[in-house]
Amino acid sequence: MNSDSHPNPANRGFPRAIGAFLVLVGAGFLYWSAWIPIERARQHAGDVYTHPKVTIAAAILMGIGLLNLVFGDRLRPLLFPQGKESKIPAIVIIVLLVVAGIGVYQALENYLATLGYKF
Repeated sequence: MNSDSHPNPANRGFPRAIGAFLVLVGAGFLYWSAWIPIERARQHAGDVYTHPKVTIAAAILMGIGLLNLVFGDRLRPLLFPQGKESKIPAIVIIVLLVVAGIGVYQALENYLATLGYKF
């Protein structure tokens, strides 16, 4: 039996539990940085603030968490290549997550602009 096909459970960690935690943390930050401003805008509050860095980071956290939930142990070599392993998958995944985070913030900003709030 190949030791690579069944890694030692002590070395695997808990990627799905970590993924669930990251999704929950990301959802909390997204609630704080996006949902609350949307609700304040719907109630026609005078001041509506968004937090672009927090919104983008929340989307990235949720993306990494979802990838951990779906792929589990198979994600680690892609995100954290060691030695001479290709770093291209990690770079592509990170760039896609950053672009998705920026897209989430732009969508939030555009939605708030339709409600009359400019940033």
